[in-house]
Amino acid sequence: LKSGATRIAAEAGVPLIPVALWLLKRTPIGGAAATGVLRVVAQLPTAPNQRLLVVEVGQGFTKFKKGDRIIVPFNINCGECRQCKLGNWSVCERSNRNAQMAAAQFGYTTAGLFGYSHLTGGYAGGQAEYVRVPFSDVGPIVIPDGVDDDKVLFLSDILPTGWQAAEYAQIEPGDTVAVWGCGPVGLFAVQSAVLMGAERVIAIDHFPRRLELAKKFGAETINFEETDVYDALISRRPYKEPWTPEEALAESERS
Repeated sequence: LKSGATRIAAEAGVPLIPVALWLLKRTPIGGAAATGVLRVVAQLPTAPNQRLLVVEVGQGFTKFKKGDRIIVPFNINCGECRQCKLGNWSVCERSNRNAQMAAAQFGYTTAGLFGYSHLTGGYAGGQAEYVRVPFSDVGPIVIPDGVDDDKVLFLSDILPTGWQAAEYAQIEPGDTVAVWGCGPVGLFAVQSAVLMGAERVIAIDHFPRRLELAKKFGAETINFEETDVYDALISRRPYKEPWTPEEALAESERS
């Protein structure tokens, strides 16, 4: 790496490795993860909401070029270890420089994470003017021309987190889905469930504004300060109460 990027890195005491690393410049953009800029840990492509501009490219690196706008995940992934090849991006076995420390705390190391303490590698966070991105040929993606920053800001963090929650629920068309908590991630989970074909989505919270937004996105709502959530969900499930023995016998006779 060269020019001003090298000078800034040298002043910060950051070593530069010329292969598969770049120095990136954050350009002004509004928005921050409501979970806390540095608090979400999940699979690729989650991240603090980072939309960055490439200012320098390592020697021999061809995936991106200077001037590209990119989205950078929160996780740092090598793409080559066993866990990465299995798609378990959040537990990359190579990117956490303090893997033994993380394993002692969590039972197994996490991937390296931007700005998430020394337990996850001690990498500087993405809120600085310049950011160095290890293994940058793996996770980051280019923002297509013609797409506004505001349209892609949440792609690096809270939208994929909400989508992943819905994906873990194995939603199928016609399902009834309940989402607890309607902060930004919860609202994205609501929208993801709708996109996945859920017939009914029930959003649970107690803040009126959040419930209004959930309803706008197609959900029914439950205010847990006003309603017993269990009873409300049971009353809304798409099937009747289990048969009594007498009902089961009568149904078998009709069949």
